[in-house]
Amino acid sequence: MKFDAIHLDKEDRLKSDDVKDKEWKNLRHKYYGENKIDIIFIIYIIAIILWAFLVIYLMSDCGFFILLIPFLVFFVAIISLSRLSLAVEDEMFEVNFLSTGMLITLPLLSCIIATYKGDKTAIIKVTLMAVTFTILSMIDVWVPEKYLSEMKHIRSILQTISLVLILYSLYMYYSHMGNFPLMTDRGMGLV
Repeated sequence: MKFDAIHLDKEDRLKSDDVKDKEWKNLRHKYYGENKIDIIFIIYIIAIILWAFLVIYLMSDCGFFILLIPFLVFFVAIISLSRLSLAVEDEMFEVNFLSTGMLITLPLLSCIIATYKGDKTAIIKVTLMAVTFTILSMIDVWVPEKYLSEMKHIRSILQTISLVLILYSLYMYYSHMGNFPLMTDRGMGLV
């Protein structure tokens, strides 16, 4: 008789846990509320303004188009805000390869700087900004769960800026080396 009571309690707890799991899964697929959308929208507007200042600071001929990539990424994120949920975040942020990629990229960037034939100060600035944004994106800021989404979006913004700056430094290197695939004697054009 004692065994039956213990067994029933255990079954009740398991059913209760199943109900809690289903409720949690349903909550994870619930779209962001208006307040969360407003906060993340402001974060992206700040990111766009920050990136605009960086673009103006780094502006050059055709490299300008590379520097427009974050505007597109941030714009897509803003448009998608009303359809995002915690489940989407789980998919987007499941694995972060940026740290590993940066470890591989740093030696490449140092070799590029050493053999760069253009303005070394400019490429060093771009590379250092890329490394700085990468390091900032790796900082874990522990916040209450209700602010976790905002922190993930901030991390995504920093990673986007960092990766585009790395891409831009590669563009600077190859465009000044004369080996850039789209460069001709008359400027940009298909070879």
